[in-house]
Amino acid sequence: MNTQKKYTVLVIDDEVIHIKKIASILPKETYQIFRAPDGEIGCELAIKRQPDIIIMDWQMPKRNGIESIKFLKNNPLTQDIPVIMATGVMIEPEYLAIALEAGAVDFLQKPIEPTELLARVNSALILSKAMQSIREKNKELEKKTEIQDRLMAIVGHDLKSPLYSLQGTLSIARQFGEKGISSEELFHFLGQIEEEFDSVIGLINGLLFWALNKQDAFNHSPEKVNISNFFETSIKLTKIQAKKKEINLKYTPPKDLWAYLDINMVNFIVRNLLSNAIKFTPKAGNISIEVTNIEKYLLISIEDTGTGMSEEQKEKLFGAIDPSKVNSDTYGRKGTGLGMAVAYDFVDKMSGSIWVESEEGKGSTFFVKLPNCISKD
Repeated sequence: MNTQKKYTVLVIDDEVIHIKKIASILPKETYQIFRAPDGEIGCELAIKRQPDIIIMDWQMPKRNGIESIKFLKNNPLTQDIPVIMATGVMIEPEYLAIALEAGAVDFLQKPIEPTELLARVNSALILSKAMQSIREKNKELEKKTEIQDRLMAIVGHDLKSPLYSLQGTLSIARQFGEKGISSEELFHFLGQIEEEFDSVIGLINGLLFWALNKQDAFNHSPEKVNISNFFETSIKLTKIQAKKKEINLKYTPPKDLWAYLDINMVNFIVRNLLSNAIKFTPKAGNISIEVTNIEKYLLISIEDTGTGMSEEQKEKLFGAIDPSKVNSDTYGRKGTGLGMAVAYDFVDKMSGSIWVESEEGKGSTFFVKLPNCISKD
């Protein structure tokens, strides 16, 4: 079976004989030819097909070769496609200079010689591959720069804030300690310090998960788990957090339900959603967790009696990694949105979906739907 890659070549020429000539020279097993009779149609086809190479006639109706090259070079979708100018009239050196200045990478004189055409096309392919490699490396560099910039911004602003708060609380506690402090005051300060430590640790964990996920360090690796035991373990880690705010955490485990899940990803998602539900639910509120099997889909719902969200806040929820776009919790503290961004990415890696139903002042319900993971065993 022939698995050789076919390269696409767009030939733009108002004379059919020249297009046929080029098509007859380029081997069919290696090249797929697209044809256009004028510059205007050729440019539209270039944008639609994005070929590996374009061979362009100079003198054409509607839009000539130079105008077409300039048009393509001004479009982000086609600006890196190598263009070979082909002409039997504009053959003097000054015309070659004009074509190269417009953006052509090479020049062919008509009538076209097979050996010369193959050589020019081969050179253009090498250039095309090099440009593709550069684009991919630039994307990787931009991705790394984005991660570094975001990490620096969060560490420089959002991590310093709870650390300064913690430092202030410790300083006040020390001053009280020097003057004598009651057991009630001591427990008050310890509780405040513990909350601030939780905030810092949560932010650091979110940063690490987000950075690792952006570098594709997480692969979807499902394994068979008992749903009842799995979710009880995940929820247990947030019970202390809920108890501090006297929040009633309700979970009725499903019986005899097994599923293939990525433990690390689902753990992060559930803990993040529960942690947020606790943050945004006032003291003595209620949170209920349900896990059900709907036609091989695992549906997780987490409902709270918290502050709820507006339509605008819901739209920005899963993409915000900017503190200015994130709601304040019941203590007026803002997060970074990292946890939701990572949760969304993890659900996407598992080919699932995540959404929220919410109304301001009436609480929120988050849903996570994971497909084709229920085990029959």
